[in-house]
Amino acid sequence: MEKESECLTMEEQYANGFLFMTAGTDTIASALSAITFYLLRNPHHLDRVTNEVRSKFSTSEHMSLEALASLPYLQAVIQEGLRLHPPLPVALPRVIPKGGARVGGEWVPGGTIVGIHFLSIHTQELYFKNALEFHPQRWLHDPEFKDDQLDMAKPFLMGPFNCIGKVWGPDDLPSTLLASLFLNFDVRLSQGSFDWNKMKVYTLWQKKPLLCELLSAKSKV
Repeated sequence: MEKESECLTMEEQYANGFLFMTAGTDTIASALSAITFYLLRNPHHLDRVTNEVRSKFSTSEHMSLEALASLPYLQAVIQEGLRLHPPLPVALPRVIPKGGARVGGEWVPGGTIVGIHFLSIHTQELYFKNALEFHPQRWLHDPEFKDDQLDMAKPFLMGPFNCIGKVWGPDDLPSTLLASLFLNFDVRLSQGSFDWNKMKVYTLWQKKPLLCELLSAKSKV
């Protein structure tokens, strides 16, 4: 039997190239836009994270990943934004192995393609109180959300074939960009983007422009 080639075919190279370009660009832009939108729609959360950033840093040059990781409210804001607006809002397909398997209590024959839409899980009251609302404090052990099952939030899916974008620092880049934004600018949501989160999905979010007003920061607390 001829040994199977370890090289990718040209078709496989094209497919993987498209995947890398999509996973590393559009998903990050989508996540940043969503987190910013939810903050701007909830000014009390925006004020809190802005004060946290400005009390820690005087300039963007002083920001390090280690220092940003020590800002609990900023990290909670990112986690909550990803819960409501996961970068990959569809189910990645999986094939049931030969012989079949039991999924969710139901027997599924081998060869069946299945998937789990985590966005639907993220917005279930069964797992998250006020699931459709933006509450970063649920990630900070707030007693009001003590019954939340935070481990049900899987914005990058799960298992050995989870979203490849997860290994590219999903928390690092949003932390750096958001902290720099709120350190240097006072940001307001333009009226034309009040319903920005109402959008269609075709594999990825078909996001609209997020219209904002940026003013130079009045003060650095």
